[in-house]
Amino acid sequence: MKKNLILIAAAAALLLTGCDGGGAQPSASPSPSPSAAQTAAPSPSPTPAAREEEKIELTQEDPFADGWTVVGETEYDVISDGNADIISLVTSAQQEDGVWLFDDSQEWGLVVRTEGGNYVLYDDHAHGMLYMDVSEFYEGDETVPVISLYIFSGAGTEIRQFRYRDGAFYQSTAYTTTAEADGGINRIYSTVPVYQ
Repeated sequence: MKKNLILIAAAAALLLTGCDGGGAQPSASPSPSPSAAQTAAPSPSPTPAAREEEKIELTQEDPFADGWTVVGETEYDVISDGNADIISLVTSAQQEDGVWLFDDSQEWGLVVRTEGGNYVLYDDHAHGMLYMDVSEFYEGDETVPVISLYIFSGAGTEIRQFRYRDGAFYQSTAYTTTAEADGGINRIYSTVPVYQ
């Protein structure tokens, strides 16, 4: 009986020593305890840092009224006032017999036309192609309209997002290759279609 108690005490001491990292070394092929794997709590995901935003206010001007070609356009009540807004991606490139006459670079614009005026979300010269996307993001119980602008060039990619709140649009950069490759990139191949 005494021998059994001594053996049990020695086994318990070895187990306790193994649990705190001291004492006995693990065998060559340790087998994980199923209960340890099941009870291990997942590490929490890091909270993304708040993105810097640029405020874009309402204007009565429409820099894309004349001489611009509409690449894509949709109607959607993006400012949630009960009226359909017109969201347009435009370019200075022209079409001839349904064929785009793109240069190496051209002017691009993205505008939201509302009953109260216009929000010029993008107005710049770009090397490459731009695409827009209008989506509803579901954030908790809210539905948030988001306009995304995809800027693809041979030397980089950028995704900008525009959200409306408090009477203005707020632009943030969701992704840019310059954050990952400070010298830019050289695009080898892409399945993003070229405008026809």
